[in-house]
Amino acid sequence: MGVHSAEAVRLNLGAGHKKIQGWTSVDLTGEPDVRADVLHLPFPDNYADAVMAIHLLEHLFRWDAPAALREWRRVLKPGGLLILELPDLIKSCQNVIAEAGQRMGVWGLYGDPGYREPLMVHRWGWTAEELAGELRAAGFVKVKRREPEFHKKGRDMRLEARA
Repeated sequence: MGVHSAEAVRLNLGAGHKKIQGWTSVDLTGEPDVRADVLHLPFPDNYADAVMAIHLLEHLFRWDAPAALREWRRVLKPGGLLILELPDLIKSCQNVIAEAGQRMGVWGLYGDPGYREPLMVHRWGWTAEELAGELRAAGFVKVKRREPEFHKKGRDMRLEARA
């Protein structure tokens, strides 16, 4: 069963209040399809065809990232697709220097203060190279950088990898 088939199991981790057709939302807050901590998913091994984490990884402490990536790989079927989108530390810093505005710079580094929510604070800034290394260390292969699809291309990055 392919990632795009109607029967595919697709998990949207850290979905918040966003529902995407064909994806099961997983989060600690709001009204997700599954309420769960993304570090301890309630799914069996080799369960999902795809796992997506859009603007989630930067909200975890750096020391939790390896365990999170291993957990996400655990629930993916062999060959399953992991999609990550998050602020790119380099782009965000360049935007701060270029005075490109808070949303493109400072918010990429620290998060949007308008949320007034500790879970929404950014706890680590990732470069694509550092994140790709962590993905490989967690057992992912075919790590590829793509254009972001969900937020700001001038600030964010997208990495895709296979379990």
